[in-house]
Amino acid sequence: MQRLPRLPRPPRLRTLLRTTLALLGGLLLASALAAPASADELRYAPTPFELQDTGEDLCTHFNTAGLAAWPSIADPGAGPTVDIVGEGWISHAPPETVCLSIVPHPRHIEFAGYAGDEPVGFHTEPFDRPDDGGPFGRFFYDFTFDSPDGAPIDYVTVAMCYTPFGGPVEEAECDEPVVLEPNGTSPQEQL
Repeated sequence: MQRLPRLPRPPRLRTLLRTTLALLGGLLLASALAAPASADELRYAPTPFELQDTGEDLCTHFNTAGLAAWPSIADPGAGPTVDIVGEGWISHAPPETVCLSIVPHPRHIEFAGYAGDEPVGFHTEPFDRPDDGGPFGRFFYDFTFDSPDGAPIDYVTVAMCYTPFGGPVEEAECDEPVVLEPNGTSPQEQL
């Protein structure tokens, strides 16, 4: 008796499911890659900054840290803005530290935005916030620089400033400012 050749088996259900899932996964991946970028993907990487200034008593430290974010050139709807977010806090030396009997001058953080070499905006954040009773007097800030004439904001400077007692903010003396540029770390950092 002669055997008949074996006929191929019809595809199993498991094989059909695998093939179908692979096709669906490929379609989902292709649609995700073709989708428009989100707003976060259209921004430069935020530029971090951190500054510290020591008070005249040598024991009080005025600190700030934050990020500056520019919109990407690839975002045609973005205006010439820079978003600044950060926090400021006052820290004190340990109790066993010998401090001078001097009250530190009032401090503030001064921000300036520039288009070319022309200033397009200023913003200050004072340290005269109410103390929450903790080891740090911490506060947060969040603001946006807008270029009034539509020119892109090329860089932002951040500086720690102190005002002589009883004097106006216009008479403030500032440390060397830190320069923040889009898509990068600040070229100089102060600690």
